[in-house]
Amino acid sequence: QWRWELELAIAAHRPTGDAPGLLDVDEIDFFVQHYERITRGMMAALPDQADLTIQLDEHRRVVGSFARG
Repeated sequence: QWRWELELAIAAHRPTGDAPGLLDVDEIDFFVQHYERITRGMMAALPDQADLTIQLDEHRRVVGSFARG
């Protein structure tokens, strides 16, 4: 959902409405499915290595943070 919203926002800021290089819904679905396993693995492993971890809710609001060090 977030990725699709990003593509729509980029397209909305193009002066002609022409948006070459942006993904359509099927391409975004493929992209998300392809990278989901990688992303889930990173989300499981990287908080233990990151200097700062920020937790977001479903509305992309910050609901928590953790700083290492």
